[in-house]
Amino acid sequence: MKAKYRVQVVLDEDLAGVLQNLGLNVPLLSGKLRCCVCEDTVTEESLQGIVPHGKSFSVLCSRPICLKKAAQKEEA
Repeated sequence: MKAKYRVQVVLDEDLAGVLQNLGLNVPLLSGKLRCCVCEDTVTEESLQGIVPHGKSFSVLCSRPICLKKAAQKEEA
């Protein structure tokens, strides 16, 4: 049976507010956010996802392999 995921979508025009509410806007703009899979620096252009981890959040870059690995972690 396929795993089911709950995905929330954020419109481009709402992203800045979401990032600010999560405390991720300054780290993103200053180049301090790293992809939780490959550890490359995530930029505004490469930000693909925000992943909750307890009370904190990680981010994903737009590399397809990172998205695939993150989905596989969720299945485990």
